[in-house]
Amino acid sequence: MRRQRYERTLIKEGKMPTDIGTTYNPKWEGSPPRMSMEDFTLWIKWKKHGLIDSTAMWFDIGLGAGTDCGENITPELKKCHLKNTQLRADAIIEYPDHIKIVELRKNAGPDAIGRILAYKMLWEDDPKIDKRIELLIVTNHARQDTIKVAVANGISVGIV
Repeated sequence: MRRQRYERTLIKEGKMPTDIGTTYNPKWEGSPPRMSMEDFTLWIKWKKHGLIDSTAMWFDIGLGAGTDCGENITPELKKCHLKNTQLRADAIIEYPDHIKIVELRKNAGPDAIGRILAYKMLWEDDPKIDKRIELLIVTNHARQDTIKVAVANGISVGIV
């Protein structure tokens, strides 16, 4: 009950914080923060052609209100709690005229569609870059039904 009241208050006040984090140059070759090895393998294959014309990129983007950590918590602990309970988009890539929210998912299924649609909605609550949004699921495999539903919802699917 307390959590629902907290989340309703955040929504009413328009406080659905987006934590975009560190900006990376598209030529950066490191290992993105908090990215699993499965996702990293997909990232390495996709970025060879997916970053063409990109201008910046971000990883592990915090979206949404997270959960209530209660009262009497220090600001530092509140920030840590928020980071650990927000939804986390794998990557956002900026291009001259749009941004691309990227979900990396081995053997992508309908859950990947739900996640990326949630990321889009939460990004729109507190956008840090005012550009048109494109959605992309990068995967090694997806069933035709999954691809059909994704495309019907405006989501591109990249098979690598």
